[in-house]
Amino acid sequence: MNKFYYLLVLIVVLAIALISRWLLTTVETPTGRVAPEARHDPDYYLENFKITVYQPNGAPAYHLNAEHMNHYPDDDTMTMRKLQLDYSDEKNQTWVTTADAGTAYENIEVMQLNGNVRIVRQTPQPDQEITITTDALRFDVPNKFASTEARVKIVGKNSSIVAKGMEVDMVSGQLTLMSEARGHYVPD
Repeated sequence: MNKFYYLLVLIVVLAIALISRWLLTTVETPTGRVAPEARHDPDYYLENFKITVYQPNGAPAYHLNAEHMNHYPDDDTMTMRKLQLDYSDEKNQTWVTTADAGTAYENIEVMQLNGNVRIVRQTPQPDQEITITTDALRFDVPNKFASTEARVKIVGKNSSIVAKGMEVDMVSGQLTLMSEARGHYVPD
């Protein structure tokens, strides 16, 4: 019985070894690697960059600069830190938009700005300058249209307005407040 016991143990061990070998060769193990096109890794980055985008007639459309930018090839987006976007309109007004961070989509045609977003409309007449501040802003660059659902504060020479939500058409200069608007005006 002693020999039979050792023989039985040997057969069980060999069976386990054969099953283990079969499992190792037939079952695919994941490598832990993700295909490069499935990852959201930057393919390049820029530090302290400045770009100018031109209109078809050769005139500058806008200037964009940022402290840091990452480009992601999987969805063709760019994330930026400490950015500034300058746009001049036909009325000789310059719109300067700054933010702590932003993401650009569709080859910088749409931008989502976040953190200390500030739009300053600079005009040849300083008393017509306005400053808009908010925490988040969506900017449609080709149409020069900005919007937000966040709280905004608009400050002019003699007035200030707070509201929730806003749309700004930078071509026409029209600003629309969405809700909860409250203003304060102090005449000269």
